[in-house]
Amino acid sequence: MLNIKPVVSLCASAGLTACGAGVEGEDGLATQESALVTGTSQGCTFTVSSAARPGTVPPIYDVTVTLAADATRAFGAGSVAVGTSTGTAPTLSLAANDLGVAVSYTYKTSVSGSSPQSLGLKHVAPDTLAIASYANFFTSTTAPSIFTF
Repeated sequence: MLNIKPVVSLCASAGLTACGAGVEGEDGLATQESALVTGTSQGCTFTVSSAARPGTVPPIYDVTVTLAADATRAFGAGSVAVGTSTGTAPTLSLAANDLGVAVSYTYKTSVSGSSPQSLGLKHVAPDTLAIASYANFFTSTTAPSIFTF
């Protein structure tokens, strides 16, 4: 009876490794990270990214949604700025389906230590790249707030 437990553990670990549930390499993590910032809506591929504006101190990061070029679609490639963050690089995510593209990003409006980190959420229309709706979630010294449109 005492020898069964180690054998079961060995078989379970060998089975998990064989099924792809073993340790992930950097390629697996890169694929997972890419899935958080890229999505497909109505057959189009969208990506959210951020880049620091050149020559700004403190750095200002622009958050952009990009529509990849594809010859099989009626509308071409393009991009739209969805927000900015001052002094702190934003954390980004994107979710897409046939209803549209949802983008979220963290941002700060000041480099001040008392400036809260907030969350912006934008709904991007896949055919026009227009901002269909948005919400900003932020805290203040008195109470949390939600601003939507």
